[in-house]
Amino acid sequence: MKLDPSSHFTYSYNGAHVRSIATAWSTLPGHGSVLVPAGTLSKAGFDTAWRLGLALELAGKRVVVKTLPEVGDSVDLSGLDVPFGLRDIAPFSALASGNKAYRIQDAAEIGALLLLPGSPFGADMVVTDPALMEQMGSALDALTQKLGPESGELVKEWRQKAASLGSATVSEDELSLQTIAGRPVIAVGPNAGNKAAALFDSFWRGALDGGNLVVRAIDTTPPPRTRVALTDFGAVSGNLDVVARGDWALNFDLASATTGGKVPSRLNIDVAAAPGASNSDPVVSVFLNDVLLAARKMTANGQPEQLSATIPPYALGAQNTLRVSFQRQPVSDQCRETPQAFPASVLPTSYMDLGGSVTGSDFLSVVSAMSGNPHVVVPQAYLADPRASLVRVVRAAAASGVPASAATLDVMPEGTPFAASGAFLALDVPVTDIKLKAHVEGDRLIVGGDDKTRLVDMSGLNNLALVQAVTSGSTRGIVWQSIGKPALVPQKPVRLSRGDVALVGPDGTLVELFADGSGVNEARAADADSSASTMQRLWQDASGWGMPLGIAVAVLFFLLILRAAAVRRRGN
Repeated sequence: MKLDPSSHFTYSYNGAHVRSIATAWSTLPGHGSVLVPAGTLSKAGFDTAWRLGLALELAGKRVVVKTLPEVGDSVDLSGLDVPFGLRDIAPFSALASGNKAYRIQDAAEIGALLLLPGSPFGADMVVTDPALMEQMGSALDALTQKLGPESGELVKEWRQKAASLGSATVSEDELSLQTIAGRPVIAVGPNAGNKAAALFDSFWRGALDGGNLVVRAIDTTPPPRTRVALTDFGAVSGNLDVVARGDWALNFDLASATTGGKVPSRLNIDVAAAPGASNSDPVVSVFLNDVLLAARKMTANGQPEQLSATIPPYALGAQNTLRVSFQRQPVSDQCRETPQAFPASVLPTSYMDLGGSVTGSDFLSVVSAMSGNPHVVVPQAYLADPRASLVRVVRAAAASGVPASAATLDVMPEGTPFAASGAFLALDVPVTDIKLKAHVEGDRLIVGGDDKTRLVDMSGLNNLALVQAVTSGSTRGIVWQSIGKPALVPQKPVRLSRGDVALVGPDGTLVELFADGSGVNEARAADADSSASTMQRLWQDASGWGMPLGIAVAVLFFLLILRAAAVRRRGN
């Protein structure tokens, strides 16, 4: 069976029943949208917008950035729903055509689009930058004036229900539930980006039971710890009814599982399964990013059982998927019995131990250093084109393991280099005191050193990005350089895991490699072959060598008894 990529799920709900921010978050579609004002975005607004976009991306929502248009801009009206009674009234009459490319004629049309369902301005989250609030208020006032004083009360009531954000006051540290285009929207104050990102983490998300929340303080510093419970990444699901096979999966980003540079080193999974009709014991297997970590047969008596496995560094990534697979042998006695499912579950006591940091200069070692307070560095030009640059920053930050709530945004004037200290992600900004492993010169890509050691040297590239991990003393970072114009905006998530240089295209990572051509990071390989991990593998494989060793010991003991008896007889 093959699932067509165009398959999708369509749903609808009554927006009037959404009365809390937590409920509004739960209704978000697969493509979460963030609305920002037209024109140049302020630094505070840009800072809030990229954090909200990253929070959406880490929650599995592919972020889309929308801007409020200006007069003369073209918008897509194909999904607009203009009520029949308004189709003869200007400016609604001009908007009822359903054109995919309609040019805005005046501010009143923008105001009308802020009220109508299916508007291209409909968003899930809004950064309440002062410029945006002024644009929305002016557009709605222009619509009210064009409709005339006789409809004033009706328009006022309609505005309050369908576009309440246009007349709302959202403080700098506030999260407010408002409406745009007749649908609920989460409005975030221009300085509340880091607080909102922390609240939208799975730990605090359920506590947003209110329509207007002022967040005065929230600690985004991860506490020192030596282990991380799997429940910290979300609720551990209940039982799986398994006939032949059942999979339990959990997604987490490396930054949320890292403290003080320590990365997950051991996985301890507590599982339980009910006995089945078959005499064959069920098998449980644990995978991290499709790397098999451990597997064993279960006793399956309904009691907790633990499966412990060393996590090799090469199995980790910026974004991770942990999968526990249960397999049973279904039984059917000459087709007289229908195979039945029996429950199995991953218990909430499962956790990961945090061990030593990953050494080296590849992507994984740099990503593991991003858990503290990294810097996200962008040029001033990014603020003038937020619709494209915000998506670029969000995809790069998600790939680099940057925490949405704990990072610091630095905006550099054009041509001014960034002086790195600590962990950083720099996009199209030069960095001082850093030796690059690859270079971009216009449309030319150079990977390696001089002519004799170069891996590749080619020109004519366009709509790509060069990404590389760099280190200098205690400074670790990721440098993102756009190739060609316009600069690349990745349409799909970017993955960085193996290597220290990557080439990224519209569909994500195209190539990952080591700039020295080795193809392997020896420091990581040494970690995987440590004595502790070797002893762990031997212990987990005890079922294979335990019985032969026991038989050999018993035979040796019997021979020693015979030898002792023979010595006693000779002595007599």
